[in-house]
Parts: sequence; C-alpha cells; structure tokens
Amino acid sequence: MAKITLEAAHGLEMHMSEPLRLDVVFDFVCPWCYIGKRRLEDALKIWKMRHRDDPEPVVHWLPFQLNPDIPRDGMSRREHVELKHGPSGPDPQKQAHVVALGKRLGLEFEFDKIAVQPNTLDAHRLSGCAQTKGRQDEMVEALFRAFFMQGIGLNDRDALAGLAATLGFDWGQVVAYLASSTDVTAVEHLETQARDAGIDIVPFFIFNGKVTVAGAHEVTVLLEAIEQATLTEAESITE
Repeated sequence: MAKITLEAAHGLEMHMSEPLRLDVVFDFVCPWCYIGKRRLEDALKIWKMRHRDDPEPVVHWLPFQLNPDIPRDGMSRREHVELKHGPSGPDPQKQAHVVALGKRLGLEFEFDKIAVQPNTLDAHRLSGCAQTKGRQDEMVEALFRAFFMQGIGLNDRDALAGLAATLGFDWGQVVAYLASSTDVTAVEHLETQARDAGIDIVPFFIFNGKVTVAGAHEVTVLLEAIEQATLTEAESITE
C-alpha cells in the first residue's frame, strides 16, 4: 500500500466554495456523533440519488472537545463516569437505547471495553491532517470504530499512528507529527470558533453555511436541511 505523507492541516479553515458543503462539529467520544455520521451518510445517499447530476458533496469534520480539561494522557473511564454521573453511573435505560439504536445502524457499541477516557486533541489533529489528503472521512470512521468498538485509547499516540498506518499513512511520520505541536493551535482555534458561535451540542451540522441542525436527528430532518441549504439564500435556519 502506498504511503501517504503528512502536511499541516491548513485546510481546516471554513470556506464555502463547494456546491454543497457540510461542516460537522463533533467529538470522537460522543456516541451520538457516530450515530449522526451514519444518519448523515444515509441522508446523502438519498440526496445524491435525487440529484445525480450535481457535484459530489464535501463533508468536513470540525473539532470540538466535550472534555477539554482531561489530561493529554487521558484518565480512568470509571473515574470519569463517576464524576459525570455519580457512583451509580449513567442511566442504564438511556445507555441501552444508544446501544440498540447503534445496532440498527450497524454500529456495535462496546462501552465496557473503554478503559481510558481520552483527551481527543490528538485525534482531531490527525483528522485534520487526513483532510488535507482527502482521507478525513476514512480517518474519522477508523477512530470512531477504534474507540467505541475496540476500546482503543485515543490518547495513545502509538495506537493512533497504527490506525493511521492501516489507511496508508506512514507510521513514523504520524508518530513524529503527534509528538510535535503542529496543528495544535489550528484545532484549538476551530474549537474556539465553534464555542464563540454558540455551539454547545454535538454533533452540530452546518449545511452550506446556511442551515444548521443541532443533534443526531433522523435522516428525514437531515435530508430536509440539505434541500433547504441548496435553495436558501438568506439567513441560517436552525432545526
């Protein structure tokens, strides 16, 4: 497999030059973001069938850290859950609902395999670099799957490099990149932009910079937003 060299993620900056652009603000530790990814994929399949002559939509995944104060090396998942939900942990019914919904979408959540709650800055940096090579969606998918299905720590740089290598990136270059400070400021800037814009729920979908949807809504809602975004010329509409 050919190796893919890394470049700084300068392409992360938002711009609206594509015919249909979808910006998704998300975090890797959010199961609803993974569910939202699947629903978006289903919505785009339908949209493309209806608009066969239109250019391919472009999806950009933009960083957001739900737990930015977690140390770069991560923390105990058990400790994190207790701090967030108390000694009894999360509501079993709500968690079972997420697991069941995931299964219907082909996602096998394995929450019990997660031992470390990660700081996701490095994962978002890797996602941004993959964007510069046109491989961001594949990278996002690989990182979601590694965390939620295999319990791989997204704070483990060797593990991140190994995942990148499966997509054709050079393992040594990824290790060196993650050990550096390259793109740290770029990722933090994009997250600050999101928070300054009032985004506090992920996933948060932005369609052509015009129509926004907060949360992992059903395919019909996302499809309606896409259709509105291709027609709307005025102010943003929030679902």
